[in-house]
Amino acid sequence: MNSDNKDQYSSLRFLLLSHHTKEELHRTIHLKIRGKDLYICARCSGIAIGLTIYILFRQQAAEFMFNNPMLFLLLPAPAMVDWIMQTVGLHESNNLIRIVTGCLMGMCWAGMLNLFFKDWSNVIFWLTTLIYVTAFLIVLPKRFKKLKEEEG
Repeated sequence: MNSDNKDQYSSLRFLLLSHHTKEELHRTIHLKIRGKDLYICARCSGIAIGLTIYILFRQQAAEFMFNNPMLFLLLPAPAMVDWIMQTVGLHESNNLIRIVTGCLMGMCWAGMLNLFFKDWSNVIFWLTTLIYVTAFLIVLPKRFKKLKEEEG
């Protein structure tokens, strides 16, 4: 590893695109651009794909999701379960699972944003938000504790 790559691990770009430690780079997609290593979070890549799919098929996707409101609760579940199990050490996922579950989550996020602007008082919107934000906030300290232990 050259000194250029060592410096990149502490850069803002590295933090924003990968947000994983050097030991967790297997959870990222590794690209080499102009001789520089670029690490992009696999799940976030899936989320971007899901957002893009929703935008490209906005009319059909919105109609389908609004006619099946339970999708708002179900689509993020695989990503959240995978992330929680990984965070608490029950299993180590792989990038294909991270991308696919991220894609489902991205489609849900786009649909929820659309739903929020159409009907911000929708119970499904707020219930979904409450469930997943609560789960995230409960598990996040465990993630920070794990990172701190890995540091030393």
